[in-house]
Amino acid sequence: MKKLKAVFVTAALVLTALVSTAPMANAAVGTSTSLKPEHREAWVHFRPALDSAHLVVSNVALRTVCYIDQGNVRWNLVYDDFQMRTGYTYASYLTTQSTQWCGNVGMKTGGAKGETWVHLYPRPDWAYEAMYAGHDVAAVCTLGFITDPDGVSRRWDLYVDHANNVAGFTWYTSFYSSPLSITEC
Repeated sequence: MKKLKAVFVTAALVLTALVSTAPMANAAVGTSTSLKPEHREAWVHFRPALDSAHLVVSNVALRTVCYIDQGNVRWNLVYDDFQMRTGYTYASYLTTQSTQWCGNVGMKTGGAKGETWVHLYPRPDWAYEAMYAGHDVAAVCTLGFITDPDGVSRRWDLYVDHANNVAGFTWYTSFYSSPLSITEC
């Protein structure tokens, strides 16, 4: 009986050690949502403003990341899993709005190394907005490594510039201290 108990205790300790050292799975960022029935598609912008460049997202796999109030309008930063697109859209277009304020979302990056271009989807040859050194920029999530049109594989992360509410994807090496371990988009 003592041998059986010792084997059981040893097995329990080994199992505990394996579980505690196993890497934790990252949950995707944001809350699942969809567009209201009257909106089959929505524009998403770099900034919470209609005069900001935009892309279109569809109602396939959307998640809200955070919200910002601009004047009398609430905007949600959304991420489209299906098309790997992000941007701000009217919160009123969504069935579920974010409860996370954009002003404190993400992990601090130590700032941009210089003028850094961000994109609404991971393509360096598409339109961009700039983030600047000295701004309060945070890393929100990662898409992981993606091969660019030039054939180079780079890690693309979603960033929010709290100073001017710009959001977009760029290479994690553009910032002084981008987190190596970050939630998956």
